[in-house]
Amino acid sequence: MNHILFVEKLNEIKPDKEHLLSLGFSNSLSELFVKKFSIFPRKIQTSYNNELLALINNFDMTSFDIMGIEFDPKLTVKEKFLKFGRYDFGDLQFSRENYEIVLGDASDSCKIIMRVAKDGNTFLNSLFSLASYTIKNVTKDPEANKIDKSEFAALLATEAGGEEYVRFYKYVLGI
Repeated sequence: MNHILFVEKLNEIKPDKEHLLSLGFSNSLSELFVKKFSIFPRKIQTSYNNELLALINNFDMTSFDIMGIEFDPKLTVKEKFLKFGRYDFGDLQFSRENYEIVLGDASDSCKIIMRVAKDGNTFLNSLFSLASYTIKNVTKDPEANKIDKSEFAALLATEAGGEEYVRFYKYVLGI
């Protein structure tokens, strides 16, 4: 998925504050949840052959938080990786060699804890699916109860580039 389509599709599914209030959420919780899906454009920067880099450089992703997946305000250059965010106990980063997305150890960037996605495009595919899943769960969409987490983790891994990424998505889903 390209970065523009990712932002457009996310804006289409993002719940509004009034809808969350109608479901019984408090005003502050509604505002917090809506903020987690807020992506603001930056001054247009150089285009890249990597959709994740284009997203990070053209949009402020710092308030975005999907199931604990968060973006840093800027890229951090490490020995073999570029760090762009965080998840739980590790750094989300992509290989400077092949752009594979990995979860690296926060204290040793060369130590890979889990593989996340084949590249930025496939990561955006799986991230959008996670965002949609989160919204369905929070807004009590009846479709959310029909989702088998193991099957969903396998689907996310497929979107991310293959079954070698399923371990990360099972961890995100708590299975």
